[in-house]
Amino acid sequence: MKKVLFDTNIILDIALQREPFVEYSLKSVNLIDTKIIGYINILTLVNTFYFARKKTGIDKARKFIADLLTQFEVVNTTKATCVNALSSDFKDFEDAIQEFSAIDAEIEIIVTRNIKDFKNSRLQVFEPKELIKYFE
Repeated sequence: MKKVLFDTNIILDIALQREPFVEYSLKSVNLIDTKIIGYINILTLVNTFYFARKKTGIDKARKFIADLLTQFEVVNTTKATCVNALSSDFKDFEDAIQEFSAIDAEIEIIVTRNIKDFKNSRLQVFEPKELIKYFE
């Protein structure tokens, strides 16, 4: 099974039921355990909790995060990850953290809706719909 890191926007699509993105974001996450091993970054957990709490309340946000922790592995973010991210060609620091924590964890694929933000990625980068097709 391939290791796949899910960018924050994919998880937020699901948590916040963002249309029209939620359908394929959810379908891509549903590949976990049958086709892929799913990973997220601590940044994803923190940002998802923040936005979900504002929209759904603290109890539902905690439940959503608890569910994520049962379904996904969480990649480490070290000082070296941050140094590499800071000195990279990425314009967005958070995207760079996603990239370099994925590299450190020997992850092969990143799933995001912002492909252009990962144009300098050393990994394969797919939108959710492309990931689904890749594994069909």
